[in-house]
Amino acid sequence: MKRLILPLALAATPVLAVQPDEMLSDPMFEAEAREISEGLRCPVCQNENIDDSNAVIAGELRILVRERLLVHYLEALEEVLAGTDIAANIQQGLNDAARPSTGVIINEAFVDDILAQIDAAGMDVEAVDAEAREVYLSGNPQQEVVDYIVARYGEFVLLQPTTQGANLVLWIAPLVMLILALGVGIVTIRNKPAAKPDALSDEEKKRLEEILGS
Repeated sequence: MKRLILPLALAATPVLAVQPDEMLSDPMFEAEAREISEGLRCPVCQNENIDDSNAVIAGELRILVRERLLVHYLEALEEVLAGTDIAANIQQGLNDAARPSTGVIINEAFVDDILAQIDAAGMDVEAVDAEAREVYLSGNPQQEVVDYIVARYGEFVLLQPTTQGANLVLWIAPLVMLILALGVGIVTIRNKPAAKPDALSDEEKKRLEEILGS
């Protein structure tokens, strides 16, 4: 059902650079990914978020956003299934994915495999999934994903950088420059010498003398 809901939910949205094979079939996770992407700048574009950009790195960031959301969901599943072999399998998969040399990728196929293991173990998959989502939502997965990406790309990747630390300079610099420009302009105007009137020509002087002498 979820795989049918997503295409319908996105049908009325503007055409973006997001490719079909990048999208998550789960509406909740995909909606979160879109929300995060709206605030992330394409590193090689001019103030364009990663959903609007066709740049290769923008596509890589879109995939990374979705991967990190799934990682947080799997961590929630691991917490719910603590003490089981499936929880150990989740932890092993997350550890392997952290090492590129293993070739393990956290994607929906990996999640589906874990859910299949839950079903094979005779557990209620829907109940486990619902509990895991509660754990997932009790945290702040979206902010954690943003923090993860900022840690690797720097705050330039944020369309609206924070107003702390070095970024404070970026926020106040335009105001400081405006104040300095106004100050320089005022000082220049005040110190500008008054314009001297043009000297009278000989003909004008003669005419003036005739008027005064009449």
